[in-house]
Amino acid sequence: MAPILLSLQIGFACMLMLAFTALWYGYLNPFTLFVASIIMGMGIDYSIHFMGNCQIQQSRSGDLKDALKKTIEHLFRPMFLAALTTASGLLTLLFAHFTGFYEFGVIAAVGITLSVTSALFALPVFILTLNGLPPSPDRRIIPDSWTNADIGRIINRLAIAALVISVPLIFMSQFTEFEHDFQKLRRPKRENVTRISTGVAQGGKRTTSTPAVVMGDDPAQLDQLYDTLMVRLHEEKDPYLRSFLTLKTFVPSQEDQEERLELIEEIRDLAEARVFDRATGSDSLNIALLRKFTAIDSTFSVEDLPAWSVDMLREKDDTYGNIGFIYGKFRGGDAREIAKFQDRYSHWNFGGQDLRVFSSQFIISDVVKVVKKDSLTMAVLIISVILLILILSLRKPRLVLISGASLLMGVIWTVSFMGLFTLAFDVCKLGIYNIIVIPTVIGVGIDATIYMLIAWIDTYRHRGGLKALYNNMGKMVMASTTTTMAGFGGVLFISHRGMRTIGEIAVLGLFLFLCSSQIFIPWLAQKLFQPTNQDEG
Repeated sequence: MAPILLSLQIGFACMLMLAFTALWYGYLNPFTLFVASIIMGMGIDYSIHFMGNCQIQQSRSGDLKDALKKTIEHLFRPMFLAALTTASGLLTLLFAHFTGFYEFGVIAAVGITLSVTSALFALPVFILTLNGLPPSPDRRIIPDSWTNADIGRIINRLAIAALVISVPLIFMSQFTEFEHDFQKLRRPKRENVTRISTGVAQGGKRTTSTPAVVMGDDPAQLDQLYDTLMVRLHEEKDPYLRSFLTLKTFVPSQEDQEERLELIEEIRDLAEARVFDRATGSDSLNIALLRKFTAIDSTFSVEDLPAWSVDMLREKDDTYGNIGFIYGKFRGGDAREIAKFQDRYSHWNFGGQDLRVFSSQFIISDVVKVVKKDSLTMAVLIISVILLILILSLRKPRLVLISGASLLMGVIWTVSFMGLFTLAFDVCKLGIYNIIVIPTVIGVGIDATIYMLIAWIDTYRHRGGLKALYNNMGKMVMASTTTTMAGFGGVLFISHRGMRTIGEIAVLGLFLFLCSSQIFIPWLAQKLFQPTNQDEG
């Protein structure tokens, strides 16, 4: 019965979310394609808390309707606050400059809102329609032989050990990296498949074959560009320049051609000497070719060239001279190398006028720059928004301190373990695909803190103590966070390595936030909210 009720609630919320997506956007992008499966993992949390608490209330009163009423009264505040922090975290993606990110934020925030609404108001209807809830399973995570004092001592040791370990662990955060190599984010290559190479080998280093297109308003500008690039290529030996192409590559200037004609004439005079008439064999053939090639006495223009040879430089109005191509010597999949090439070759000014430079490779570099800037902005913004919500909602400094400490430890652990896994296994790197996970993990991670804290303050410090807290709310928090991890965990099994990193960071972050809430909330709550004498049993 319980799986049916959970499926009805989350299925109802997901259908409404997809209906909103169809009406508002009309499509799914690569980042929102998985939002339904993710929301199924995130949104089902509210149903787990609702059903678990309702089963407890029903076992006490024996009346289902009374249990539903008390559950709504008891959970409305923490569920509303948890959903508010999660949705607010997701909505920080609205400040992202990348369209795919803020569309994900809007759709996921709507999904969270619909999930908590359906859990509070639709799930009770489903429960009554299906004639009640199954009995609460007696699955306690704390042994009966343990007292609250025993649990308190264990929590105290765990908290101190966690703080001690965190000191050296925080130094691993310096190894947290952003993945710039797009080759590592693509779908793995299939075996036994013949591929056509589009790169050019340069000393064993694969380089891009995609040029940067340069456009000017005057052929003289492109001639100046040609002269500048000649210096960079042959004199400065720029490691990021492979070759270039302008009209001057095919048709030298009139002055250059006249100087070359003088040299050609000298060569022709030497080749016409009678002594070479006695040449035989291959020498005779070479002399004949030399005399043929030097039989030139006038300059030439673009009209004298075959049309096919300069078609790529032709504009729509059949004019030439205003377009050029620059070929770089860098790995096309590495955003860092693309950025270096872009810095060197995307800004030109001749005669007081800027040339326009375009390249599909520059898009990769620009996107990475924007995403890296957005990631830092969103991390700071979401933490600020969540702390503001906690201050306005909890109002008591001690409660804000406890929840803020748990949030801080979750962030520190997540960043530190990302650095550790990057150093050890080259995984869990930030990238353009998984930046959307930052607000999601922090927003969902604080939910566990909110549930544990409010449960302790409102109920368990006066009735049952730590044992009851872990056997009831603690158990439900573990179950709900695990389902969210499972929702993200499904992404771990797709073949696209970039999308897979969404699951890596989400599962790691959610697990560490769960550990933080289970250790530090009870520990700090005991320190700042002392239980009464009757709680020690």
